Amino acid sequence: MNPLEPLYYNNKAACYIETKRYEDAIAACDEGLKVISESENKNYTKLAKLFARKAKALYLSEKLSDAVIYYEKSLLEDNIPSVREELRKV
Repeated sequence: MNPLEPLYYNNKAACYIETKRYEDAIAACDEGLKVISESENKNYTKLAKLFARKAKALYLSEKLSDAVIYYEKSLLEDNIPSVREELRKV
């Protein structure tokens, strides 16, 4: 549980999504994205995961156009087949 680890926020967001607290999930993803932006060594796989998690929270919040934007950002960082499939669904 290291607050300097971006996946800490990704996992936190996953918990919020499971409890249908989508705005909290989006905020957790934003915190994780901030940690990555302040890091000297960018981990693009973790960045892609955070973008995808934020996209899912946006999708579940029925903010479809924003969800598409974040799914596309995720795919730019790491071409994950499951993210491509989620984008197709949106």
